[in-house]
Amino acid sequence: MYNTLKRKMKIIYYKNILIENKFNIKKTWSILKQVIGKLNDKSNYPYSFIINNVSITDKQEAAEGFNHFVSKIGVMTSDNVPNSNKTFSSYMSNPVVDSVFIEPVSPSDVLSVATKLKPKLSCGHDNISTKLLKLSIEHIIEPITHVINRSFHTGIVPKQMKIAKVIPIHKSSDQSLLTNYRPISLLPAFSKLIEKLMYNKISSFFTAKTSSTNTNMAFEINTLLCTQFSIF
Repeated sequence: MYNTLKRKMKIIYYKNILIENKFNIKKTWSILKQVIGKLNDKSNYPYSFIINNVSITDKQEAAEGFNHFVSKIGVMTSDNVPNSNKTFSSYMSNPVVDSVFIEPVSPSDVLSVATKLKPKLSCGHDNISTKLLKLSIEHIIEPITHVINRSFHTGIVPKQMKIAKVIPIHKSSDQSLLTNYRPISLLPAFSKLIEKLMYNKISSFFTAKTSSTNTNMAFEINTLLCTQFSIF
C-alpha cells in the first residue's frame, strides 16, 4: 500500500514539474535524467584508466594520458580526410577585390555583445564565467575595449585568451577507456567578446560587398563565418 502510494505521488510530482518546465528544454532534460538516474555524478568516475594497456590510478598520469589522447584527435581526423585536387580559389568565382578594414570598436559595441552572451556558470582556465563577465562588464568596459582594439590593430590575440580548459566527457561503455570520452574545450569568457566582435566586422563587410549582387553568396559566407568562428 505504501509503495503504491509512493509511486503515484512520484508520478504526479514529475508530471507537474515537467509541465512547469515544458518551455525550458535544458531543465526538461535535467529532469528526465534525474528520473532515469543518469546524473553527472563525479563519484561514478572510474578509480583507474587503461592507458597503453596499463591500469593507471595516479591522477597526474591519467591527466597526461588524456592530454596525449586528445592532442592526436585532430591529426587522426585530418589523416582520414581524403585528398582533393581543388584549391580554395576554385570556390571563389567572384572574388572581392576590396580590403577589409577593421575599425576600432567602442565601449558601447563591447557592452552590446557582452549583454547578449548566455549567462553560463562554466568557465575557462581563468575561472571567470560569462555570468560573472556580464555582471562586471560595466566596471571594466574601458580596459577591455582597449585590449580588444589593440588585438584588432596588431592582429594578435592575447595568449591567455587562447588557452582552453579541456574536459573529457564520458560517452558510453567502459569508463576506464580513453576512447570512450569526447573532449570539450572551455575558452575564457573574454575571448568570446573578441570572437563575436570580429565576426560582426567581417560579416558586415562581406554582406555589404555581396548582398547587392548575390544573395545566396552572402548567405553562404555568413554560414561559413558562423562555422569557422564556432571552432575558433
